[in-house]
Amino acid sequence: ATASGAEALARLAADPRVDAVVTDLSLQDGMNGTELAAALRAIRPDLPVLVTTGYVGAAPIDLPILMKPFRREDLDAALARLVA
Repeated sequence: ATASGAEALARLAADPRVDAVVTDLSLQDGMNGTELAAALRAIRPDLPVLVTTGYVGAAPIDLPILMKPFRREDLDAALARLVA
C-alpha cells in the first residue's frame, strides 16, 4: 500500500515483482485512479490495473472496475481475471 499516486509510481517503477495494481478512482493527492493508470502504462505497459469506486455514476473508463462495497471474494475474482 502507498499513501499517494506519486509514491505508487515511484515504488512500481523500482519493483518489477508487482503483478497488478488496485487503485481507487479518487485519490487524495490530486491524482485520480485513471491518471495513475495512465502514468503506470507509460512505465509498465504490461501491468494490469483494477480501479475500485463507490460512485455509481462514475465516468466510463477503459479499465476494469470493481464497485464498492465489495467482498474479499469479489476482489479475488477480479484480480484473477485481471492477471489471467
